[in-house]
Amino acid sequence: MQKISADVAIIGGGIAGLSAALGLSQRKVVVVTKAEFGKGGSTPIAQGGIACAMGKDDSPDLHTADTLVAGDGLSVKDCVDILTAEGPEQIRKLIENGAQFDRTPDGELSFGREAAHCRRRILHANGDSTGAEVERALVAAVKKCPNIEIVENCYVADLIQDQNGAISGLYGRINGGGDTIVVEAQAVVLACGGIGRVYQFTTNPAESVGDGLAIAARVRAVLSDVEFVQFHPTALNTKLDPLPLLTEALRGEGAILYAGGTTGTTKGIMLSNLNFNALALQTIAASGFTMEEISDMKMLSVMPVFHGFGLGIGIHTALIGGATCILVPQFSVKTYADVLVKQKPNLIPGVPTLFEALLRAPKLDGVDLSFLKGIFSGGDSLSPELKKKVDAFLRAHNCDQQIREGYGTTECVTASCL
Repeated sequence: MQKISADVAIIGGGIAGLSAALGLSQRKVVVVTKAEFGKGGSTPIAQGGIACAMGKDDSPDLHTADTLVAGDGLSVKDCVDILTAEGPEQIRKLIENGAQFDRTPDGELSFGREAAHCRRRILHANGDSTGAEVERALVAAVKKCPNIEIVENCYVADLIQDQNGAISGLYGRINGGGDTIVVEAQAVVLACGGIGRVYQFTTNPAESVGDGLAIAARVRAVLSDVEFVQFHPTALNTKLDPLPLLTEALRGEGAILYAGGTTGTTKGIMLSNLNFNALALQTIAASGFTMEEISDMKMLSVMPVFHGFGLGIGIHTALIGGATCILVPQFSVKTYADVLVKQKPNLIPGVPTLFEALLRAPKLDGVDLSFLKGIFSGGDSLSPELKKKVDAFLRAHNCDQQIREGYGTTECVTASCL
């Protein structure tokens, strides 16, 4: 059994634990991490930025006001005031410790605007690698401190109490079941992360299993606000575990997309996630289907897609509604007809020439197309003659739907959020 003595023991090697260690570095500190030092936990995989009121048009009071509004009565104002007032100084300390945040061409800190913030106050590092950069800087700073000792790959089993019930240290096992280690300390800081791994689908790391809360509960510490569970609202739907996190920056920034356009004149269209989400939700509402109905459907689209109609409706509308999106990577009448018959999609968007080609597809002769619940034409104007032909084709194939037409959807993507 290995025994270590310290003034303070800190359980957790993320931004909270390492910041506490640096703040207490005038004393003898031991940091115990469940994973390899600098790896594992939530901090290295955190993509979203850090909010701090450091802009010329910003102030801690404004940051407080935004936070209280977003908290909807759940925020404790005294705690919010501390967060917003001390935030800028903590950022400066991170920079002093080597953290490299994104900057403008002029060398100034680059602030983004996200969520409920009324000002641009979100700092990022390397785009969506903020957590990894902060962890890198803190790890490097901790390694330079002679008073901080690291015990890695150690699972803390419990806290140690003296005869009066006061906390006097901790004990754990290396690699979860190896050598026992005892850390004697006058105080123990729990910075162990949350309980996100109790959910089947989560972006939380493997270490977030709530063992820190259990350790605290066993020594009768007061647990508060345990109903608040950290989760990320946008993740990539894959079979990976944890699910890949989609950065919050996707919900805060926009871009200008330059396209040739149907007139042949290059045009710049200002786009953001807000535009595409608004277009998708409006399309679903106009379709007459509920979100529950959409989630059980399949949509068949052809690559490459038009910007507004193809990407906004042909792909994003399906995904935002929870539907399955089937993509044909390169169009041919035979391939498209084969996929249509095999997959039986409920929704098919396409340009007029696609539907004109389907009228001549031998594969579709006599095929029952009653599974089609929505047929959308876009990207170019649909002539009255072609609409009549497509509608007649659908009726002849036992489909009670008519083709719906849209035009200029790329421009509508911009207008739909106004």
